[in-house]
Amino acid sequence: MKKANFQRLLPLVKNFRGKKLYVFGIMILFWTIFDSLVTYVVPIALTSHFSKTATGFIIGLSSVFGALFDIFISLYVKDTNYRRLLFWMFIACFAVPLLLIVGGSALIYILAMFVWGVYYDLYNFGTFDFVARTAQKDEYSSSFGLIEVFKGFSNIIAPLIAGFLVFDVLTTKMFSAIYVFLVVGFLVFLALLRFNKKKEIEHKSGFVEKVSPARNFLVERHLWKKIGLKIWSVLLMTTFLNMILSFFWTLGPLYSEVSNFGNFNGAFLLAFVVPSLLLGWFVAPLNRVIGKKLTAFWATLFGSALLLLLFFDFSHGWPGVLIVFAASCFFAVSFPSIAAAYEDYIYENSLAQPEIQSIQDFFTNLGFILGPISAGILADLSGISSAFGFLGVLGLILMTLFLVLTARHIRIGIRQKDFEL
Repeated sequence: MKKANFQRLLPLVKNFRGKKLYVFGIMILFWTIFDSLVTYVVPIALTSHFSKTATGFIIGLSSVFGALFDIFISLYVKDTNYRRLLFWMFIACFAVPLLLIVGGSALIYILAMFVWGVYYDLYNFGTFDFVARTAQKDEYSSSFGLIEVFKGFSNIIAPLIAGFLVFDVLTTKMFSAIYVFLVVGFLVFLALLRFNKKKEIEHKSGFVEKVSPARNFLVERHLWKKIGLKIWSVLLMTTFLNMILSFFWTLGPLYSEVSNFGNFNGAFLLAFVVPSLLLGWFVAPLNRVIGKKLTAFWATLFGSALLLLLFFDFSHGWPGVLIVFAASCFFAVSFPSIAAAYEDYIYENSLAQPEIQSIQDFFTNLGFILGPISAGILADLSGISSAFGFLGVLGLILMTLFLVLTARHIRIGIRQKDFEL
């Protein structure tokens, strides 16, 4: 790739937006290691007390709570400034490992799932608001691509740490490592707050500071319906992508245990997360040529097709790791592409920014509800490897429908009159 083309992939490090984006990325690096370690620990902790199906249902509760929290934010929280959202996210994060340590009863685990669902929602809202305030419209794809690269680094590190610190039991070393990465991430967040807020608002793209129109239940219902009918395929795509994510983080640790990888217990999840580090840099050029939605649809179609190989016996063990790596190369393109599409919708409909963020996060949570539950049921009925094959079947069906039925250009068209109900 020519040097000039590569430079267009990322915001310039020398300017304000670029510097802040990289600091944000470093914060995401440490926070995602923390979150990935928690995600690795949860299914192991739960399956020591419950069946795989029950484990899936309990993990899915985190997103049920998150979905309810989306409605609360949409109705009652008008200032979705990332500074405030991420601060409360970190506060909530400190509680989850402590609840897992106490553990032992379904009630404690359900409480942990509640806090987990809330803090992940705060992360999603905060990330969208951060990009909106610090990137221009033509930088959305590269900004999310860069964030995915930092997440890719952390998702590589986390399974390696987990593979060495978690064998058949949960250890004090593991929870100490979880808190170390959380504290470092919080310190980087405090450094992020030192940036000049006035410069930040200047670069808020289409999100000019406006008086937010009044909302009530009828207005919210109207806006959610209008937005949902316009971008239904993008919303369902969001649900499926997060089903994929939750599938791998629910069954990945269990796949590694039954495959007897030894000290390489993190290999399966490592194969899933490495491609986001390698391919996040190249999302923006693909989006410019193919389009954000189409890039996500086609990439997920090919990735789903590869998952079908996990139905076969030859895929068990290390061959399964290679298949997952190949499939994840496509999924790694889908995530930042669909996130950039949402930023376009927000940019074009700034009056409905809270609603678009809320409905996006609602369908994200729906994926994290359906993913663990279906993963647990399918793993109990057909085995862990075959469960991924069924995920591939669903992906092929959905992506075919999306490619046939979705308009190339979507205009939501939110106006002031939409708030006058």
